[in-house]
Amino acid sequence: MYKPLLTIFFLSVFCQCTINDYKKNTGTYYIHVDAEASRATGAAPLSVHFTAEFANSGSGTRDFHNLDYTWDFGDDDTAAWGTNGKSKNAAKGPVAAHVFETPGSFTANLTVTDGTTVVDTRSFYIEVDDPDEIYSGTDTICVSDATSNDFAGCPSGAQQVATDTLGDVLENIQAGTRILLRRNSSWTTGGLSVPGNAGPVTIGAYGAGTGQDGLGIYDNAPQITVTDGEFLPLDQKQDWRITDLHLVNSDMSAGSFGGAINMQRILFQRLRVEGFGCAIGWSHWNSSALMTMDQMVICDCDLKNSDSNVVYIGSERIALMGNIIANSMTTHVARVWQAYLGVISNNIISGSSLNNDNGRHALKLHGPGYSTFDGSDEYGTPVDGTGLLANRTEFAVVSDNVFGSSGPWPVCIGPQDIYTNSLLSDIIFERNRLITNFGAKSSVNVSVALHISARYTTARNNIFDGTGSGNDYTAIDIWSDGKQPRPRGVEVYNNTIYRSDNTSGNERCGITVRATAANTIIKNNLISFPGSTVLTSAIINYSSSLTEESNLLADTPGFTDPGNAYADDPYVNNFNLDPGSSAIDAGAVVPVYDDMEGTTRPVGSFDIGAYEN
Repeated sequence: MYKPLLTIFFLSVFCQCTINDYKKNTGTYYIHVDAEASRATGAAPLSVHFTAEFANSGSGTRDFHNLDYTWDFGDDDTAAWGTNGKSKNAAKGPVAAHVFETPGSFTANLTVTDGTTVVDTRSFYIEVDDPDEIYSGTDTICVSDATSNDFAGCPSGAQQVATDTLGDVLENIQAGTRILLRRNSSWTTGGLSVPGNAGPVTIGAYGAGTGQDGLGIYDNAPQITVTDGEFLPLDQKQDWRITDLHLVNSDMSAGSFGGAINMQRILFQRLRVEGFGCAIGWSHWNSSALMTMDQMVICDCDLKNSDSNVVYIGSERIALMGNIIANSMTTHVARVWQAYLGVISNNIISGSSLNNDNGRHALKLHGPGYSTFDGSDEYGTPVDGTGLLANRTEFAVVSDNVFGSSGPWPVCIGPQDIYTNSLLSDIIFERNRLITNFGAKSSVNVSVALHISARYTTARNNIFDGTGSGNDYTAIDIWSDGKQPRPRGVEVYNNTIYRSDNTSGNERCGITVRATAANTIIKNNLISFPGSTVLTSAIINYSSSLTEESNLLADTPGFTDPGNAYADDPYVNNFNLDPGSSAIDAGAVVPVYDDMEGTTRPVGSFDIGAYEN
């Protein structure tokens, strides 16, 4: 069985385990799930990455895809995601992440089923330390602007510094130090030279907050205007928390955070970042320490209006959760260059390439590999002085996101270009909404909502609304070109595909399978292009190995309310099935155990599409 990579910073956790006899088809056998947590203790807010054990699908099993993994983090007081209202205390999928924001003892539970029978359970005990104790007394420094000189709300015994020069404090930060900036204060600075250390370090805010939004960000968060350079480089930093700040660079020339070397366990939380060349981004490079880029988390942030990528990120056990990420002027909105054991969930991402005609993606998920374009290789055993990464983009879950206007392909899962032999494998893409008419309109029209050029990828329970796309529209296109590896073992189940403006243009298609694809399975997808006067197809297949069943192309599918204008609400349209819909109880039995909203799918009477009636 596959065992997730453990880094030198892995902290083992005590697991309460059960092993269940499990009967399936004929015979009885045992499944034992050895799940892991990235760490068991640390100061609040504490980000923890959880991983179940599973095999690579190339070994002949699809446990990563076909078992049901449900996480309860035991954090009952946590809020809901500001992006969609779903609980932060629960997650689905073989990899997950959670930020424990309050001190205390927590028990996180994993339940694994085959949809009806419990296969195994695991429990993880997480101890979250009180930051007022970890950073007691003078280990906390409260910083006010010089004019206000106000320390109301500063923890007792902390140092108090009134200054208009942030470098006086941040450029001397040491491990075991917490810097709290005063809410309602503001500073202007160029790039800072901030020393690296192994933490813990927290940079956050103190004082009464006002005007809190759905993400938990306060209107009066400490504001830092960055004029040039890079505000806070991340090189040589581990176990840092950067929270509750408002960063501004209106001319999109400076950097906020960056770095490439020896970065691990960094949490960005409740940041509002406006402008910059890239709102949050980093690269990778190996030093003599050969420290794996690991456990990088961006959570509950509002990131907008960058010149280039709004986020440019990658690592092992990466988590991008609950953020609003919007409006790249020249390229992709979110570019993820490695997501080994990654989680991309509960985000709203839209608005690529707004100021030019290049055309880019809302999410570009790729990984290391050899590129014939520039003659470089990023995949292999790490060596000092190289950019080699030890693991591909593999075992990643992309779920519960909204992807808005970003042409021509809002989401691309595959190598970064046709010149790169970069293999992505074992990806789950589920419960996402891909909505052409949501968000700032890209200069290039949408033509393909989801491009898959990866192996062993499952796309299930997604909503595709192509209204407002270009003359041609395909919801899912499975193909590769050039030096890209052939997609193999892609499974597409229970998606709802819709477009309402069908009286002009060339063609509407639900799913296209190209000749380069192999062993593709497509079942239970509901496709509707009502009133079309152009060519429509449920599936166009050019491959020699496609299995398809119970896919429905319907002019009147019986949706509850699909026709509202999106404006600022990506959830306003309702694609639930009304009674009498031809999609009800018409589906084949597939390894999809619940629907878009978590409603259980009864075995033997599956509905077609993303919703179970």
